[in-house]
Amino acid sequence: MAVEFQNIRSRRTERFAFFPTLLLPSKVIQKEFLETLLKGHNLRFKINTHENALEISAATFSGLKKIRNAVISALKITPMLLQPERQFLLWKGWSYFDCFEFTNNDIVKLNNSLPEVHLDFLSDSLPKTLKELLAKDQKSAEMFAEKITLSNILAVPLEQLPQQKFHQLEIFLENSYFKNKFVPTTEEREITFNSIQTPRGTYPEITEIDFSLIWPTLLTSPFYNIGPDSLNCGCCKPADSNARNVLPNSTAEVEFLEDGIYFESYSPDFSLFFHNSNDMKENRLKRMNEFYLQAIPSGPFLKGRKQSIPLPDAQHLEKQNLVKSSNRNSLKWFCTRTESLLSKEVCALNQKIHCAQKYAKAEHHIAVQNHRLMATLQLQKSENYLYHQSCSKTLCNFLDSLTTHLLNQNSRFFSPILAETLRSIQFSVLHRFKEFTNQNGSRFIHSDKYRAFIDSEAPLHITKEFAERENLPQPAINCIHKTLSFS
Repeated sequence: MAVEFQNIRSRRTERFAFFPTLLLPSKVIQKEFLETLLKGHNLRFKINTHENALEISAATFSGLKKIRNAVISALKITPMLLQPERQFLLWKGWSYFDCFEFTNNDIVKLNNSLPEVHLDFLSDSLPKTLKELLAKDQKSAEMFAEKITLSNILAVPLEQLPQQKFHQLEIFLENSYFKNKFVPTTEEREITFNSIQTPRGTYPEITEIDFSLIWPTLLTSPFYNIGPDSLNCGCCKPADSNARNVLPNSTAEVEFLEDGIYFESYSPDFSLFFHNSNDMKENRLKRMNEFYLQAIPSGPFLKGRKQSIPLPDAQHLEKQNLVKSSNRNSLKWFCTRTESLLSKEVCALNQKIHCAQKYAKAEHHIAVQNHRLMATLQLQKSENYLYHQSCSKTLCNFLDSLTTHLLNQNSRFFSPILAETLRSIQFSVLHRFKEFTNQNGSRFIHSDKYRAFIDSEAPLHITKEFAERENLPQPAINCIHKTLSFS
C-alpha cells in the first residue's frame, strides 16, 4: 500500500506491507467448509479464525472481490468488505486530516491539529481557506470544519462523505465492527417500543434536564460495557441478581401477597407487553387516566399469583412487602473482563472531544492574555479556534445520535438484544432520577428518552446529588421554562 503524506511545502510517499481482508460470521460458516469452497475456485487466500468472525485475506483487493463473489454465489451470504484504503487506515489507527511527524524513520501521529495541507479542489491551503471562509461566511466555515471532522472519524475522503447522518452512522458502526473482527448475525428484527404518555396541563417554572450525552457514556466499560460482543458472555455469568454486572432488563418471578395490586413499571416496553397480553385492559387504561400515569400500569394482580416481571420492579415491590421472590430469575448481564467494541469507540470519541476542548480552551486563554476585552473578536477570526470548537460540537452531536441510531430498526447493525438493553438502561436511570427527585423536595413532572422535566427550586443541586449517589455523569440543565404546557 502506497501512502502519500503532504503539507503545503512537501510531499512524501511511504510503502507499507498490507493485505486486505473480508469478514464472515464464524457462527454460520465453518472454516473447513469455506476452505473447500474457495479451493475449488483456484483462489489464493488465508483464513484466520476469531471468536465471532472468519477473516479471509488475499494478496490483492481484486482477488478478495472474487472470493466475496464466490461466497455470495454459493452461500447467499454477503461478507463484510471495506475499500482497501479504509481498511488500511483502520488497521493503522490513522485517518484523513491527521497530522504526523517523521523522526528517525518513525511516523508519529500528532494530536488534534488543523493540518497545513493543500487539497486538489481548494485554491489555497486548508487553514487559509478556512480563514477566508470565516471572514466571509461563518456558517459556511463551520460546515466545512464539520465535514473535516466527520471525514476524519469515518476514515472516508471528504468528497465521499455521505450527507445524511444515517449513512454516516452506518459507516461508523461498520468501521467499529470491522476493526474489532465482529460480524453482526441476522436476528429477528421486529421489536415494539412503547411511547411514554405525556401528562396534561400547564406547569410554571419547569426545569428541563438533558440526559442525552449521558447515554453514550453508559455504554462504556466503567459503567455498563454494552455492545454486541459483551452481552450475556460465557465468562461473567452472575451468581445472583445482586451481581454488579446484572442488567435492568433481567426478569424475576414473584408471588403477589395482596389482592388488586397495580404497579407502574420502570419500563414502558414491559407495560405495553403486559397490557397487550392480558385481560382487563379497560381497568388499566382507566387507572392510567385517573392517576395521570406516564405508562399503562400492570395489574391487577390477585394474592398468590405468580408473574415474571422486570427485576427492578420486583426489587421495588419486595421492599414494599407486596411480593416475594421465588428466586426464579432470568438474568441478563454484561462482560466485566473484555471491553466491548462500542465502549472502545465511544471512549475514543470522548478522548477526541477532550483534546479539541483542551486546544480551544488554551487558545481562549492566550487570546484573553493578549487582547483582553478584544479577545472574543480575535477568536472569531481564528481558524484554529473555529476548527477545535467545531470538532468538539460535531463529535458531541455524533455521540448523541449514536445511541438513537442503535435503536433504529432500519440499520444494518440493529440488534434487538442490544436495543432492548439500551432502552432498559435509559428507563432505569430515568426512573431512579424520578424517585430521587420526588424524595428530595422537588417534583418530577415528565420524561422522554432524553429529557426530564422537574419542578425544583434547586435543580443544579438535584442533578449533582443524583449523579454522585448513582456514580453517573451529571446530567445537564438545558433551560428553565417560565411555563410549560403538555397536551
